[in-house]
Amino acid sequence: MIGIRDYGSYIPAMRLARAEIIRAWQQKALAQVMVGERAVANYDEDSLTMAAEAALDCLAVTDPATVDGLYFASTTAPYREKLSASLIATVAHLGPNAVTADFGNSLRAGTGALRAALDAAWAGRQVVVTAADTRVVEPGHHMEHVMGAGAAALLVGEGEEDDVLCAIEESFAFTHEFTDTWRRAGDEFLRFGDEGFSARYGYFHCVQAAIQGILQKATLSPDEITTIVCYAPEARSFTALAKRSGLDNLYTDPMLLMNVGNTGASFPLLMLAAVLDQAAPGDRILWVSYGDGSDAFLLRVTEALARRRDQEARRTVAGWVASKRTLPNYESYLKVSDLVKSRAGLWGFSPFTSIPMLWRETAQNLQLMARRCNQCGRVIYPVRRVCPQCRAKDDATPCQLRRRGTVASFTVDHVFPSPIPPTTLVVVDLDSPRSAADQGGGRILTPLTDCDPGEAEIGMPVELTLRKFHEGRGFNNYYWKARPVRGVERKT
Repeated sequence: MIGIRDYGSYIPAMRLARAEIIRAWQQKALAQVMVGERAVANYDEDSLTMAAEAALDCLAVTDPATVDGLYFASTTAPYREKLSASLIATVAHLGPNAVTADFGNSLRAGTGALRAALDAAWAGRQVVVTAADTRVVEPGHHMEHVMGAGAAALLVGEGEEDDVLCAIEESFAFTHEFTDTWRRAGDEFLRFGDEGFSARYGYFHCVQAAIQGILQKATLSPDEITTIVCYAPEARSFTALAKRSGLDNLYTDPMLLMNVGNTGASFPLLMLAAVLDQAAPGDRILWVSYGDGSDAFLLRVTEALARRRDQEARRTVAGWVASKRTLPNYESYLKVSDLVKSRAGLWGFSPFTSIPMLWRETAQNLQLMARRCNQCGRVIYPVRRVCPQCRAKDDATPCQLRRRGTVASFTVDHVFPSPIPPTTLVVVDLDSPRSAADQGGGRILTPLTDCDPGEAEIGMPVELTLRKFHEGRGFNNYYWKARPVRGVERKT
């Protein structure tokens, strides 16, 4: 059976109330329709870090040695010429023989990557598809209310009924050249055509054609589908689609559009994750994307999904949505999104970056690899030759730090350059191993993110999150920061 073996999601903590956009630009005419809030990537987040979060969530209970590849889909990848999927695969501890690829330039990049993963699954491989976007609209444009930030990931492969959460029974592709939204090389902001024309001759046409095509291919009627999950550019077009199609089983939960916004190439995957959080065994799901055409997939939920929900403590999309921090005003959004340009740049300084040093410390900085002293058991991080406790030299075994812990001490630095001062530095005691054979323990000194300095306290539970540490020599430096534990988790 070929299908989805696991899935993960991620939504940034920052939220911007749409009422703040209306206040900033005096858009009183939009006050009745633009309600709720939208998710905003923090200054140290981008599509790569969000995709990594979703991939780690997806692989929380999967041995990375069993995963053969990782595909990253985004229209806002941090590089035009450098593979982002390789860095995410490194963070996820996939081996050096993992197949990696980036997919972009289309809102259908996520489902396009899924198609490639399905081909790999037929060849006996197991692949992670992770998608994320942080699309930016020109400040003051009414579509600024619509866009959001988020990520989702799917683990695709072959397995028995007990291993596959939902089988992919059928797929259908519809290609239609149409200019809806676009961004040329060098464009900072999205461009839009006439929205009414785009909805009627682009969105409606493609999605309806895909729905009809896959139902005919599978010889099913709409009534035999439990839930139809359709990409939604914004609430008005989606509501119109529901009326035009006459389908009463469309997924219409307003949670994502109301509280997160349109997350671009990751939005179909994020919507599917939200549906899987609530789906029951035996449900049939028709899943449809959009962008110069449409991809459609027919899924059948198995008993394995119910067991995942009942037996494993995992985050949900609703949990990510509920775990949030509201920006105080629109001006703060402009700052964290780097839309207020200054001579010194977002970071206020130009840090030194050594490519050889980054290469040398890849395992330490991206995979949280430490060493455990064979003499006294001390976990040594950052890695060094001499144990700081017993002074044993070159007598340590590699081990991996766990990403959960508690704050042992902290300091608030008002001098260190930061896009949002002050900077809170924390010493985190990472979780100890569950058994003698397990890994864990150790300490890490790192900045605290997604948290006001006044909320930091000793003993506070935190988790490590991959973030953009700074920019130097024209490329991003990624490292781990601490943040308060987020999301509602199911009980074991």
